[in-house]
Amino acid sequence: MPTSEQEGVGYTGTERRQSLTDKDLLLRMVDKLEQLSAKIDATHMSLIESRSELHKLKEEFDSHREEESQHIHAIMNAFPERDFKDHFGYHEQKRKSAKSWSEITLDIKKKIFGGIVWAIILGTGIAVWEYLKVVLRT
Repeated sequence: MPTSEQEGVGYTGTERRQSLTDKDLLLRMVDKLEQLSAKIDATHMSLIESRSELHKLKEEFDSHREEESQHIHAIMNAFPERDFKDHFGYHEQKRKSAKSWSEITLDIKKKIFGGIVWAIILGTGIAVWEYLKVVLRT
């Protein structure tokens, strides 16, 4: 290999290349090929990693798509014969029925509570009457 003095002194471009021996040229070419090989290996590894990440993303997407499909299927099954208006009407009817049932049970509770209050008043009145009868006889 030529020394740095030989490479730099008075040579330009093709003259410098011509001054190198075949062995020096081969060593430079091997060095360049090793650099290219390292770059190719790095690029290859990057592609393998990217492919792996892409495969994971595809699996996640497929899983998400399956979940969404199940949700859509469940929602569509909630509507008999895809009749959205009748489905709403059914729920409206159930809501009105629940409201009227709630009103009926509230009325029953009011009547029971009122009956208990009247029973207490009546029981207290009878007890006072009986007490007065006993007190006034003596």
